[in-house]
Amino acid sequence: MAKSADVIKKASMMLELEYDAGRNMCAGRFHDFMMTVYPVAVGVGSGTYYGATIYASKNDGPINGSELRFDAMPKTAHATVSGYSLKLTIGALGKADDIATRIYTAIASSVSALKAAGCTPQVPDGEMDLNARPGADATTLFGSGVEKIIDDPDAEENVISGLFGAVLGAAGGSVIMIILGLLGFVSIWAGLLLGIFTVVAYVKFAKNYSIKGVIVTSVVVVIATYLAFKTGDSLRVYKELKPVLDISFSDVFNNLKEIYKEADAIGTYYINLVLSLIAGIGGGIGATYMSTDLIKKKDR
Repeated sequence: MAKSADVIKKASMMLELEYDAGRNMCAGRFHDFMMTVYPVAVGVGSGTYYGATIYASKNDGPINGSELRFDAMPKTAHATVSGYSLKLTIGALGKADDIATRIYTAIASSVSALKAAGCTPQVPDGEMDLNARPGADATTLFGSGVEKIIDDPDAEENVISGLFGAVLGAAGGSVIMIILGLLGFVSIWAGLLLGIFTVVAYVKFAKNYSIKGVIVTSVVVVIATYLAFKTGDSLRVYKELKPVLDISFSDVFNNLKEIYKEADAIGTYYINLVLSLIAGIGGGIGATYMSTDLIKKKDR
């Protein structure tokens, strides 16, 4: 993942804005429109998005977003209008030069759209805040609603610590799945929680999230979901068979499929297992993609 300081510095040079290393942002005028550019960390697995706020007005009043038509806007860029500002979020996938180019393209497209709609750079006093670095804009645009859990977007990802966290998170979700299995339920929600717990715990311990984290958490989720399902179902079957058979829990656990086969219910076994795996994987994917397109191909 490109360091946000490198991206902001390169974007400031492309846009000819003033770079503020202390606050890791840049500000100034581009084609007369005042703007700021800054990194935004949002949600699970997002690492960093980049935000830009462009100030403008229409006939001395707020901008009308419905009048804006964007040309050449990058696919990973999104825009929203709030009063006298047009706010952008730009995806962070790729090298610093690639991201900075997307930031430049998104801003240039936005300025062109503002000009075409008859907007001007003049903004009433009090409507421009060059110190603001909103952290919720990307969350709102992408509809994730998740809290920020990456404290430092530039932190080095510690995969070993992340793996430890993922195992702890998966263990918590597994306990819920096993308890529900004892009660005779195959809970989609328990599987979803297992996946989410795994990803969130990984990020908390690893301090960042990249494709390496996606691979690690995916493997942990699949293994934990399978073991949790088999343990919970084995305990349930053991409770049913113990009164009538001299059998141990380990016998049931090691021969669960054969027991289902003898009961002519192997189809039920596989259906329940597949549902649990889908739920677990779905929870992990949901947590990963809540607020990011991290592992999508760059700009397709």
